[in-house]
Amino acid sequence: MRVTLIQPPQLISPTNYISTIAIPPLGLAYLASSLREAGHDVTVVDGVGEGLETVWRHDESRDVWLRGLPFEEIADRAHAESSVIGIGCMFSCQWPSTRELVATLRERFPRALLILGGEHASALPERTLAESPVDLCVLGEGEETLLEVVARAEAGENPADSTGLARRAAGHDGRVERTPPRKRIRDIDAIPAPAWDLFPVESYIDYGSPHGAVRGRSMPILATRGCPYQCTFCSSPQMWTTTWIPREPKLVVDEMEWLRERYGAEDFQFEDLTAVVKRSWTLEFCREVLDRKMNVTWQLPSGTRSEAIDREVADLMFAAGCRNFAYSVESGSTETLAIIKKRIHLDKVHASARDALAAGIRLQCTFILGFPHETWRHALATYREIARCAAIGFHEMNVCAFSPLPNTEACAELQRAGKIPDGDDFLYGLFGYMDITEYRSFHPRWGDRRLRFMLYCAFALFYGLAVLMRPWRLPAELFRYARGTSQGKLGKLVRELLRNRRLRNRAS
Repeated sequence: MRVTLIQPPQLISPTNYISTIAIPPLGLAYLASSLREAGHDVTVVDGVGEGLETVWRHDESRDVWLRGLPFEEIADRAHAESSVIGIGCMFSCQWPSTRELVATLRERFPRALLILGGEHASALPERTLAESPVDLCVLGEGEETLLEVVARAEAGENPADSTGLARRAAGHDGRVERTPPRKRIRDIDAIPAPAWDLFPVESYIDYGSPHGAVRGRSMPILATRGCPYQCTFCSSPQMWTTTWIPREPKLVVDEMEWLRERYGAEDFQFEDLTAVVKRSWTLEFCREVLDRKMNVTWQLPSGTRSEAIDREVADLMFAAGCRNFAYSVESGSTETLAIIKKRIHLDKVHASARDALAAGIRLQCTFILGFPHETWRHALATYREIARCAAIGFHEMNVCAFSPLPNTEACAELQRAGKIPDGDDFLYGLFGYMDITEYRSFHPRWGDRRLRFMLYCAFALFYGLAVLMRPWRLPAELFRYARGTSQGKLGKLVRELLRNRRLRNRAS
């Protein structure tokens, strides 16, 4: 069967950290490889990668801009004989623009089966089906579900009877129903490697804007799936359940070697939800890299846990090429950590960080301000923790505003209290949690302006102390930035925000 998979254009802003990330879409690449191995003809239209420097205004009333191909051009590039069209929508802030792309595709392909997958489809399937001509929403992990849907369609059966879906109920009452949930894939090593030959990989590498620091020709990779923790602000427990499944370390390194040979990759960015969970797995992976004398670097830009990282592990990680990772601390208040179910001990984070720094790894710490329950007492505890991280020697810090992402426990609580507005403004507002000028507050007493001021103070506190306590770092980093060899996220962030501004000005 002929299947087209589409990555929609992404939101872009010259003040938003998220829009500085441009990486090949791992999820879509895994879907493409699974379909192709099952014997289907697969076409991919990467609406971002095929137009990385194409920036255009999508919504003038809200000043919304997109990076990537226009909708009509995406429809032109979809295979004319597509029976199934799958669209990925990872973030709900992308849904308003993706919804228009779906409408364009429906007009162009009136008989094709339109399927939406990704975090948004799992979070808001009822809204998605009510607002668009999407036929089916894939809930959770997509490979097995999509394969069943396509197989049923090819056999002349009803694809909507597959498990792991949201669909419109029979009749015309507009109800949405969910089929029985699909179990997580246990043997993730059996999933074929991402079909990168269908994507403009070289364009992404040349563009040079990965998730983490820029350390040469970079490719994304996954070593694990899922996360065993239940943080209330994270959608992982609902999207992936709390089952953490690692790949065989040898196979991960096999993939790294193949990516190095095929694309000249010399840096690998692990996009796992929580890569470092099991100490023995981490040690085995590092030893496998060392045994093969890979001579590459790798990073954990999404943030990781501290429990499995001590001096022995950190030394081995550095020897195997690990150069950057982030600790997701979130708060300095033990009360807040308990409420958001973070399940970390700050003293253990500090000990782990000292071990990682002593090993030579560059560290970032991340925080969140504006949880609805927070008082000034909680915020002051977070400021104290930010200062402590600066004193310990963290190289970088990021703090963002609390954002009630759909499909999270925190969002559900606010919905029950009637605090989540309807409409696209809420979805677009989710894009602002990483925007230095558009932070949105969901705190009952702290408005947008106050929360922004609190966030600016957090940045000033960390970087002010960092410069005062280790003044030699600043000129070294400025020198590397000027030469384009910055070793951290901050240098990349500044460069990409400036590039985004140039692209928008050019398109205006």
